[in-house]
Amino acid sequence: MILILTFLLKILTNPCDLRRFNPVKFVSRNTHLPFYHRFVYYDKPCCSLHDGEMGGWEVMSQKRQKLYDECRFKLLKVREETLNGLKALNPSLATEMVGDEADLASAHISQTQALNQRDKLLAKIKEIDEALSRLEEGSYGICEETGEDIEEKRLLAIPWTRLSLEGAEVREREQKRYDQKLA
Repeated sequence: MILILTFLLKILTNPCDLRRFNPVKFVSRNTHLPFYHRFVYYDKPCCSLHDGEMGGWEVMSQKRQKLYDECRFKLLKVREETLNGLKALNPSLATEMVGDEADLASAHISQTQALNQRDKLLAKIKEIDEALSRLEEGSYGICEETGEDIEEKRLLAIPWTRLSLEGAEVREREQKRYDQKLA
């Protein structure tokens, strides 16, 4: 406890020391670790950092933060639209099956399609909720496979994505290799 208080006092008296604790690069694919264990920190003393080094990081951070804010807005909008689609789907799931065999078969097919659609919408809502929680944790926008930042265009197109293009290709190759072993 005393060590933590000493550390905080040091930081408060010399705010330049904060610079060396800014996250630089994601280094771990171990997503079970707490978020703060996944970063490499500056190990140089503050006086050896050039102003341009951290200034660029701050600008990049501001740009990335704007991207994340836009993605949060899109996530919330898509989540609302998906919930509305789910609500509209509920009446078709509650229909009773009556009539002759052809009517029963038709009703069964439409109910099966509605159930499949409901499962897809629920999975999408789950992905969106997980993306929103990653935004709150601070781990949003980092590829789970490679550890690199996910491309801006990809995040704008699919804001709930967990993988960069490179990470998606790696996962696809691994899946193909796994599927070939099973065959």
